[in-house]
Amino acid sequence: MGWVDKTSNTYWTGDANISWVTDHWAYVNTMNVALLSPTGGWETDHRPTHVRLTFAGAGIYDVKLVGYDDSHAYGGTIVSFGEGDSGVSKEISYINDGDIWLFYIQISGSWNITKIEFYEEEPVGWSHNFMGVANANIAKINGVAIANIKSVNEVE
Repeated sequence: MGWVDKTSNTYWTGDANISWVTDHWAYVNTMNVALLSPTGGWETDHRPTHVRLTFAGAGIYDVKLVGYDDSHAYGGTIVSFGEGDSGVSKEISYINDGDIWLFYIQISGSWNITKIEFYEEEPVGWSHNFMGVANANIAKINGVAIANIKSVNEVE
């Protein structure tokens, strides 16, 4: 499948220190921490392999994607971004097959997040190649069935 953009407020809710502004997340307060939490339940049992965060401005010096463990009892860092990591793909290390919990963003200035992307692999056994072969075989079967119906009709 590839990279999937999950930047907007369709996917995230910001705390009082971060706000959705037209097409990006912006720091809007003087606190030194901002939180972005998933919204809508998309994160439940969602297992992208990588995340890519694009940000600009002065002041983002640590961003952590935090995950739950499988019982939602413990949260820990599953990916960490530093000041120079804007646009860099990072592998996600899940905690005991748990879910994504939130982005924990430490700030010391003015900044914005312009892109949050997840790399999503195709479900096991359902690759485009497999589906192409399956569709080709179905078309072949349908073609043979139609040809046989024609030949039966011609005999009568």
